[in-house]
Amino acid sequence: MEDSCCIYKGYLFVCDNGGILWCLDLKTLRVVWAQDILDDSNGSPALSIENGHLYLYVSTSFHLGWRSESTATVPIWKIDAETGEVVWKTDYTCYSESGVSGGVQSTPLIGKEGTNIEDLIIYIVARVPKAYDGTMLAINRETGEVVWEISTKNYAWSSPVAFYTEEGKAYVAFVN
Repeated sequence: MEDSCCIYKGYLFVCDNGGILWCLDLKTLRVVWAQDILDDSNGSPALSIENGHLYLYVSTSFHLGWRSESTATVPIWKIDAETGEVVWKTDYTCYSESGVSGGVQSTPLIGKEGTNIEDLIIYIVARVPKAYDGTMLAINRETGEVVWEISTKNYAWSSPVAFYTEEGKAYVAFVN
């Protein structure tokens, strides 16, 4: 496992290098559920309570040879943290080469309540739409629709961070 876990009320959520998102009961150390996420995840799952319900946002990298020798679909998911079921999925076609994976290599940013990005989850996706390009995208947390996207001339593996004004305006930064 190359990501960090999330823990909430006695449950641990973590992704492994084999492409599985796990929910473990920390009291019994038993698996509650496991969800196939297709590939290795280097970014930590992001935990969010929405209308009193717990959700996870997760994506993967694309390792060369697992599913393809050049490009593959990298999904971004919203998962019901109580059941492990997929709520929605948004896909990107990413490139990889030996030793340099494409896809999501970082932890997403969940917009803070009371700000202009409160309904968004922001991801950095590497090696899309071309082999050495990247994108920062904002996805509506309820629908899974892409709200905006900023292309970059280089791919990045860094996690986005937000800085907020007193009025609730967000400024999002990442290292490219």
